[in-house]
Amino acid sequence: MFGIFYFYTMNKCTTLLLFLILALAVNAKDSTATKRIIFDDVHILFDFNYGVFAPTISQHDIFQGVLNENNPTWTDRNNVLNLKKDYKTSNVNLNMQVNFIDNWYTGMHYQFFTIKDYKINPDDGNLLSQNNAMFFMLGFKNGYVFRFLKNKNLHIHPSFTIGSYTADDYYDNIGKKIYFNFQNTIRYLIKNKFGFQLNTQYDYLRYKEKGFSEQFNQSTYKKVSFNNFHLSVGFVYQINILLDK
Repeated sequence: MFGIFYFYTMNKCTTLLLFLILALAVNAKDSTATKRIIFDDVHILFDFNYGVFAPTISQHDIFQGVLNENNPTWTDRNNVLNLKKDYKTSNVNLNMQVNFIDNWYTGMHYQFFTIKDYKINPDDGNLLSQNNAMFFMLGFKNGYVFRFLKNKNLHIHPSFTIGSYTADDYYDNIGKKIYFNFQNTIRYLIKNKFGFQLNTQYDYLRYKEKGFSEQFNQSTYKKVSFNNFHLSVGFVYQINILLDK
């Protein structure tokens, strides 16, 4: 239920952010006051990206507790695995970003990540698939665009995202979770509207849970983290709102 509430709240924030920026743009354009805040032209960016290469999908799993309640045995492990060596992955992300002050952009980041034919604990509940480990990440994205060429249609766009995620029960339960994303994008726009882009991306996901096993009379602990690197290609569409200065 918390996951549903979280994603409902974040989507409401996305809508409010759009309305706020559009309202500010209209106010900056139509205000007749002598003194007013001067905003840069507003650019709204929508982009869709698909992962084409992932050199590292590293999972660090620390677990002290009972895995299977039907056949309870105490498990104590500390494993680091590069899952990319043995499993295929897919990564898709979508971004909505806006700017109205200089080249600073802010917005929302949505990402769907899958490890195919992999389950760390098949007895736990699934997000969408009984065979694949799945994660849906959502966060607030901030970055700065450096513009090049005569028409300023070549962009280098480093950005940072902080948020959370929902996933299979092993990675998403009563514990605490967090998601970070660092991304650098090289983008080329045609007539400053439609274009293509290449992204290098680093993702960090962490889930931590503490508890107590009455059956074994011991404290339980679980900490699972991912360090993932991706290369992706995508499409971008930019909406330009020109303001009077």
